[in-house]
Amino acid sequence: CALPIFYRERRENIMLGIITKDLYQNFYIPSKRIAFIVNYLVIASSILLMKNIYGLIFATLIWIPFVITPILLQVASERDDQTNYYKILITMPVTKKDIITARYVLGILFTLFNLVVSVLGMLIHVYAFKSIGLTMGIYIISASFIFSLLSLAMNYLAYIVLGSRGIFISAIITGIVLIGYYFKPSFLNFEIFLSKIMDMQPSSLIVIGLICSAFSVLVSYLISAVYY
Repeated sequence: CALPIFYRERRENIMLGIITKDLYQNFYIPSKRIAFIVNYLVIASSILLMKNIYGLIFATLIWIPFVITPILLQVASERDDQTNYYKILITMPVTKKDIITARYVLGILFTLFNLVVSVLGMLIHVYAFKSIGLTMGIYIISASFIFSLLSLAMNYLAYIVLGSRGIFISAIITGIVLIGYYFKPSFLNFEIFLSKIMDMQPSSLIVIGLICSAFSVLVSYLISAVYY
């Protein structure tokens, strides 16, 4: 009975090591740490300096889901390709499932952290700036979380399957979203998106969106485990 427990603990330690390695690559390397700081300064500036709904929308519906969410794996994939880390992993008692699980666990935890950041920004706009009501704020944060999960599903699949080349997929997704925000074509207009949500039953849409986005993360995880 002790042997299975030993192997389980060793695999858990290796998964924790992978998570720690990814965090180290993102925060210990000065250039990457500065990039992180800059990204969160963009969020803070958008929330605090743009004292209207557009500042909150830009931070929570654009920057956090599509720029911040994939950044951990983006940096880790780039460094792994440079150091041939995947060849080192082959020599360890770890399975593909362990590696993929560690990456997705970190991604989900990071998404939850950013959800907290989004909620704080929303509360500032509701109670300090009074630019929106609490109900609208909750809808925006819910949409932000759904978008973040969808972004995680798409970007993590791209980076795990393609390595650092997944940045092209990430850039395409981010570009489409930014075009929708700045140029407002009818099929990407966030104002129209929010107004349609308010005209419908937001609570039902949020539940459906959460289910679909969570399912997309699961599918992304399973495909990544197969093609890694």
